[in-house]
Amino acid sequence: MTYDIQFWKDLCPNLTIAETDRWVLPPKVDSEDLSERILKDGYFHIQFDSWQLPLDEMSKCIQKLKDLDMQPVWCFMYDEFWLLTTKIHEHIKSILGENYSKLPAIWAWHIDPAKEERGWKIHREGYPVSVFDDGTPKTVTIWIALSDATHENGCICVVPIPNDPNFGNTDESFYEYESEDFYDNSKITLEAKAGDVLGWHPQILHWGKTSTNKNATPRMSISVEFISDRAMQLDDSAFLYSFDENPWIDPFYIPNQVKKTELISMLISQYKHMWETKDD
Repeated sequence: MTYDIQFWKDLCPNLTIAETDRWVLPPKVDSEDLSERILKDGYFHIQFDSWQLPLDEMSKCIQKLKDLDMQPVWCFMYDEFWLLTTKIHEHIKSILGENYSKLPAIWAWHIDPAKEERGWKIHREGYPVSVFDDGTPKTVTIWIALSDATHENGCICVVPIPNDPNFGNTDESFYEYESEDFYDNSKITLEAKAGDVLGWHPQILHWGKTSTNKNATPRMSISVEFISDRAMQLDDSAFLYSFDENPWIDPFYIPNQVKKTELISMLISQYKHMWETKDD
């Protein structure tokens, strides 16, 4: 079924699925330099209104996948989901520099409050080696809301850098953190409107809040992780994402149907430890 292009065309006829590889040019949009926010606070939250993409149809796509009991990350079969992060190229560039790549670290969520679902538990994306010697991050995670994300349906929570005593540590304490409730007085809850963009430092603590109102609408979102090409130039063998084992992706490249299928299948297996239990 996943290799059957007609299945995908019939599922979401208003979205695009290319049968051949393609590259796109990023649009020229006004953007602020987000590097200071990432270095000071560890995260950013911006409103973005230049998508020129059918966000409603994209959220309907995720709902259809959920109804079929398929992982929402299959939404990346459609080109529109790949185009999302090309629209905010200037923002990503302000953090990682002109040359960066997309990592094989892509996901999508449908959090259903009626089923008391939640996002992923508290964690850090990166490791002590996830920053350069000058303190700038090697990677950044971009998270985009396709529906409103609220206290009631499971929005994102972060612990800002100043509130995390273990942030940036290079010993075992970096991996030691408490339960989410421990951070009630130090976390920031990031409610977001559909189309809003969040981003965070690889070392910041974050999680998806547990949904609390069974009557709330589902929270739908996607995330993609990016890496500065400076990491490749350093031959950074200590870094988690080896180029040889997990080839980095041109941020303006949209794979063909077969390559998308192979990548998404790999992602579902790669993140099984995050989604396979009810609490994840």
